[in-house]
Amino acid sequence: MSNTYETKETVVAFIDVLGATAKMYEDEDKALSIVHNVYNEAIKLHKHLFDPEKNKNVKLKVNIFSDNIVISAETFSKNQYLVFRAVVAFAAIIQYKFLDSGYLVRGGISMGNFFVDDTMLWGTALVDSYKLESSIAIYPRMVIHPKVIATLGIATNPSKQRFLMQDLDGLFFVDYLNKDLYGEEQLVLFVLSFIADVERLECEANGNLTVMQKINWHSSYLLHKLKTLPKKPKQGDLNENV
Repeated sequence: MSNTYETKETVVAFIDVLGATAKMYEDEDKALSIVHNVYNEAIKLHKHLFDPEKNKNVKLKVNIFSDNIVISAETFSKNQYLVFRAVVAFAAIIQYKFLDSGYLVRGGISMGNFFVDDTMLWGTALVDSYKLESSIAIYPRMVIHPKVIATLGIATNPSKQRFLMQDLDGLFFVDYLNKDLYGEEQLVLFVLSFIADVERLECEANGNLTVMQKINWHSSYLLHKLKTLPKKPKQGDLNENV
């Protein structure tokens, strides 16, 4: 007898690690180790920030194939925003950890029908998040699908924008260098170190205009973050009250 499978309402993030394929051809095992270690570190940090005991109903699933990452979490009645926030926070941590390892990432986050098991990833939410990443995001940002913004009332509720920023084109994206995730003092250190690393990224771009567009957007984001943070950084602890 054949089995019957069904999709469920799920928040889905599709993430592409930019430049990872080229690095894979340069040193396959090194690239593998970087991607796997970023995932391991992100899991630990997410558990530190989001106490599993306080968020028992949020079940994150992560699937990694080559240089693509899919993060998903099934929603249920009255917890859509909680699940969305958890997925966004994990996506932010992934983005920060990859940047710390020298990689920019791009992605899309949607909500809708989705199925996942040990064999398959399937559903319109996955297709929507992939389309956002591949056709809409353009820059190293993780764009939120407009229908998610509308469904969760994010545009009209500033308290729901704490892990997000709105870009000049009107799209909301994951604010991955966020004081609510890391604390202001620690965040200043992160931003300053990433600004110092922009020159390396520009050198690796080797004049490629498409890549330079992404780096310039990334630089603008870092400079914007720096303007909003304290002037004198001190080493601080991670913020545990997310």
